Amino acid sequence: MKDIVSAAELARAVDTISTLEEKLREANAKLKKWETEIDVKVEIDGATGKLAIKVSAVKPHGGGGIIKTISAEEALYMHDSVGTLANDLARTVCDMLYYNQLREELQPLLARAVDNLMKVSLK
Repeated sequence: MKDIVSAAELARAVDTISTLEEKLREANAKLKKWETEIDVKVEIDGATGKLAIKVSAVKPHGGGGIIKTISAEEALYMHDSVGTLANDLARTVCDMLYYNQLREELQPLLARAVDNLMKVSLK
């Protein structure tokens, strides 16, 4: 009888592991859409021929991206305010890469909440 119980416990454990693996795959897929590769380089700006800082923020696998070039003059001017420069770039990246994604995720949730509120209010 002990062998039968052990086999049943093993089967439950295998089912639990399979379920957890599936949930992990789903969570990884959801996190992938938020992944961003950020690169900062000092290089010669092709448009001006002068040194500049080039910042790129790209969502891998064709998810879009932006490239922002900061002139040497602007970078030197912002030397004492690098935090402000970082804030501005972070806002730009969020606006360009994540605004639509957030909107697409929020819209159905908000629609459902409004529908539920209406149903409760009409009672």
